[in-house]
Amino acid sequence: MRLHSRFLLVSALLIGADAGGASTAPPPLLPCQAPDLPAGARCATYPVFENRAAGSGRTIGLRVVVVPATSGQPTEEAITFFAGGPGDSSTRSAGALARELAPARDRRDLVLVDFRGTGGSDALDCSELAVEGVQGFLDEFLPAAKVRACRERLERTRDLARYTSEEAVDDIAEVLRAYGYAKVNLYGGSYGTRAAQVFTRRHPELVRTMLLEGVVRMDERDPLHFAHSAERALEGLLAECAADAACNGAFPKLESELRGLLVRLEREPATVDLVDPGSGATRPIRLGRQGFAQTVRYMLYVPAAAAALPLQVHLAAGGNFLPIAETAQLFAGFMGATADGFYLSVTCPEDTRFIRSEEIAPASAGSFLGDFRIRAQLAACAAWKPREMPPEFLAPLVSTVPTLLVSGELDPVTPPASGEAVARSLANSLHLVVPHGGHGQDGMTGVDCLERIGNAFIAAGSVAGLDTACVAAMRRAPFELTPPAAEVALDAAELVPLVGRYRAGAGGFELTLELAEGHLRAATPGQPPIVLKPVGGDRFELIGMPAGYALAIVRGAAGIEALLLTEPGSEPMRLERVATPPDAP
Repeated sequence: MRLHSRFLLVSALLIGADAGGASTAPPPLLPCQAPDLPAGARCATYPVFENRAAGSGRTIGLRVVVVPATSGQPTEEAITFFAGGPGDSSTRSAGALARELAPARDRRDLVLVDFRGTGGSDALDCSELAVEGVQGFLDEFLPAAKVRACRERLERTRDLARYTSEEAVDDIAEVLRAYGYAKVNLYGGSYGTRAAQVFTRRHPELVRTMLLEGVVRMDERDPLHFAHSAERALEGLLAECAADAACNGAFPKLESELRGLLVRLEREPATVDLVDPGSGATRPIRLGRQGFAQTVRYMLYVPAAAAALPLQVHLAAGGNFLPIAETAQLFAGFMGATADGFYLSVTCPEDTRFIRSEEIAPASAGSFLGDFRIRAQLAACAAWKPREMPPEFLAPLVSTVPTLLVSGELDPVTPPASGEAVARSLANSLHLVVPHGGHGQDGMTGVDCLERIGNAFIAAGSVAGLDTACVAAMRRAPFELTPPAAEVALDAAELVPLVGRYRAGAGGFELTLELAEGHLRAATPGQPPIVLKPVGGDRFELIGMPAGYALAIVRGAAGIEALLLTEPGSEPMRLERVATPPDAP
């Protein structure tokens, strides 16, 4: 992810007393205790009724984070972000959003709320699925027996039918009104773009602008089109490699190698020993056709990872499956960080129930992904027993709200055609397509272009006159051509002094270095840890991440002072050492 006036107090109290609210006076916003949140952020837990229509019964505590306007003089207008998934936490992105949206936040508070059932809002986590780990990610997607077990546990205390997009956005509208915001600038990523459309349909009077990245159509019916969209993105990447002299020279048989691997792994999975980021122990995993295909699909999401795909496929074709297996493990960890129960409660009634069996074969025929994902998700939803949603839910949003839509040219899940379809019923919209872009734009050169455009759009409240010329100059990072660097052996005496907590400024991005079974790993709040590989010269690569993602140790007269975090397409980030565990020197 990259990414009005306050009501009078009396009005806010009256609105807070509607059928959805659990109390009339909103909880006070107090200084946040979490160190990873921006300096000056204020937090609260806002109660809403699980059954908004009844206006009584069980309540849910919504996590609310408000980052004040940079000028200290906020207007009655806010900016809010809806995370993807469905199931990701919106508040987890507070630090990054505060930095990226700083120009637009001059007189606008950034107001973030985790949707009910996600993040800090009583998350619908499925521990039954977490035990599957990387092997579960490779072999299955939401195995039905484990989904059923999760549902049976959660429904003892929750009404799972109440965790839909409509009720989730109604919560957000209530929070905004209760804290006195009369208008909001919506920023949605992936699933968050659909949530933004649902919000605007249900609360048009609150919406000033919409910024939608990785646009999901209301009638998408995921995952029906996943296989076709992923195949389109793969073919685009293969064509780019073939047209690139260096890539084509290094991998002249790339497509045949990839198709051959699919056949080979279906016949006999490969076994690879990997370091488990959680425990630090080494364990074997099996990489079969389904797991390989899923990994390829997720690599296409991110331009930096897509740039590594030709090399990893070529290495695997030659018998070295370690790099792509490490990438698979990384994506498995990220997938495990979402609230699976919310994912199922949203996608089952709003997407899969509208898929007809006769559509599956033509939607997946000839694709590298096949029909695995569709059938797995249909089976999972049958075990979840979702509520019914009317067909009208799929109708496109018709609106005159100023809307900026951003799509990646090679997005494997929400291709530009989705953005075009949504824009057709938005009379006051502009659709930008990022050349070579994916579902996100990490690793692209010139990615700050989108940040400048987004800030200008929010500030102006209009798509008219936006300078978007820089989009055409954006490029994916060069294809990786050489195998990863060899690991340099370091003993505990060399690794222990690095253990500690590091932060980019007060309330900025925070990272902790830990030692597990002789392996150094990096952990960030709300995300799975990543194992670090020493490659010499106080430099560590992040295992599973594309080339260019690295940590360098900064030493001074007093010892270790900081880390330098580098990633493709961005300036290095300096993280100062802020804490050393008691057992470290």
